[in-house]
Amino acid sequence: MVARHVAVALALGLCACITDPQSAGSPFEGIVTSRAPRLVGIPTAAGVRIDSLPAMVVEVDPTEPVDPRCSNVSHHGLGAVQELRFSNGLPAHLSDLVIGARVRVWWSGVQNDSCPPQRGADRVVILSRP
Repeated sequence: MVARHVAVALALGLCACITDPQSAGSPFEGIVTSRAPRLVGIPTAAGVRIDSLPAMVVEVDPTEPVDPRCSNVSHHGLGAVQELRFSNGLPAHLSDLVIGARVRVWWSGVQNDSCPPQRGADRVVILSRP
């Protein structure tokens, strides 16, 4: 019964996904304000297993309140990052994405139409660290 409810919730969540051609591929720049993982349901033969993926919340200016349209904040999944580096070109690791770091994030594909929008990061450049 619980697995059915989780499956329905996941299906409804997928319906809220959209492709935003104006923003896909454009960088989002801001400051990392959270590194809480993203929880996902993974279907298995025994039911749905809850797992976590690395993620971060990036805000354009954390001192300002979140814009009601959520244009100044974005939630990025980091499970499929293809490139992660510092602005000087040196390779970086997920542990280098600390709260307070200024980053530029590129994404493509589908985003969850929520507030803040949820996207998968393709490429992350760390511009500075606290």
